[in-house]
Amino acid sequence: MIDKYKVIKEITSGTEGTVFLAIDDTSKYFAIKVYKKSVDIDRLFDLNKYNRSQLKHLNILLPIKYIKTADYTVSIMKYYTYDLFEYKRRVQNLPIYEIRIVMKQILDCVNFLKQKKVLHNDLKIENILINNFILKKRISLFCAEVLNGELVSHKSDIWCCGVIFYDLICSVSFNPENRMLGSNDPECIQFYESMIHNIPSLRFDADILLLNSFFAKLYSFINCLLEYEDFQIKFGSLDYDIEKKKNRLICKQNNKIIYNFKCFCHNKIFCTYVHKYESLVRRPEIKLIYYIVTDSNGSRLIQHATIDILRILQNIYVEIECFKKK
Repeated sequence: MIDKYKVIKEITSGTEGTVFLAIDDTSKYFAIKVYKKSVDIDRLFDLNKYNRSQLKHLNILLPIKYIKTADYTVSIMKYYTYDLFEYKRRVQNLPIYEIRIVMKQILDCVNFLKQKKVLHNDLKIENILINNFILKKRISLFCAEVLNGELVSHKSDIWCCGVIFYDLICSVSFNPENRMLGSNDPECIQFYESMIHNIPSLRFDADILLLNSFFAKLYSFINCLLEYEDFQIKFGSLDYDIEKKKNRLICKQNNKIIYNFKCFCHNKIFCTYVHKYESLVRRPEIKLIYYIVTDSNGSRLIQHATIDILRILQNIYVEIECFKKK
């Protein structure tokens, strides 16, 4: 036992310590990392304090808490069944639309870290945890500047994104000496080469990569399954929650709040669509939301699908088809 957590088995070990699977008194599973005595615990605590205040993001996994005693120091984290490497091994050939979902979430996170002036520097397929297509990065094969002992930057994280993309597309692991992408799709090749260039300055930034035509098909794929006439229009606005100091999307109908969820988008004007078949979703507490976002002057139109759509898209599409056949 560690505090209220009962250790079940060892998951993995590394340079900082050993990670165990544990269960608490409410039968919830957690990952517990027991640190080696050689680890600078004071620095670890300072780093965690900074991360918890500055790096809050849907796709970044941070410790829930630390426990320090005279005998050991441990961190408590949420437990995820698979990392992306294990998921790919089980599924083998990932469909391209799943790869688009994966890469979008990774680049969203890399772009967020760049804005915070933080370098991940250890992005690889084994460090991406997966749960219902919400990916979590733990805080690869090295890029040219690392191998040459040169200064690393956020462009090094972009290289690692390219390696992850290669691993998802190809049946073999990335080989820096022969890194031709095992795909004939010119769109995939162009997207890949935008990340994997030996010269860091020639690699595209994450915010530019997110606008790549590779992701346009992600939204067209959703549109072909979920037609506009299947949506009911509801309007919302981005309000600032003073009490919780977070942006939240408040959607109202007849002056009544119909849903309220954390919003990671910085735009101001929202036109929100809720799918009329949302009651068919197997997890009814999840809203199936598709929204169109404009910037503050209304001139730029962005189509965006929330993680909720991507997570349950296949299930709800099957159920909608069955419903229509009836």
